[in-house]
Amino acid sequence: MLKSKLHEVRIRKGLSQEQVAHLVGMTQSNYSRKERGTTKIFKREWILLAKKLEVTLEDIYEEELIIVINTDKQSSQKNDFETVDVKIPQIFNRLHRNAKGKEQTVRRRK
Repeated sequence: MLKSKLHEVRIRKGLSQEQVAHLVGMTQSNYSRKERGTTKIFKREWILLAKKLEVTLEDIYEEELIIVINTDKQSSQKNDFETVDVKIPQIFNRLHRNAKGKEQTVRRRK
């Protein structure tokens, strides 16, 4: 999921992905994956990004959404997740073909 707040701040400051990547000491491709949401941004990286972009953490931080596809109602585990029924986008159906036609859920930390 695109980190739209981070993306918007970068664009507003007139910086390229390569420039921001250099500021925080990573490759452009690694930064790109983080901004697109395909790679997790760790807390220390959020803090460093805010410092280097000269903004507050709140200006760029967005929560990570953890998606769990549960295809077995019998194996429910008690944990710190809230279960929310949703329709999983088509891309997840392609990635998890074995889950087609079964209940699909999204869990997020409470």
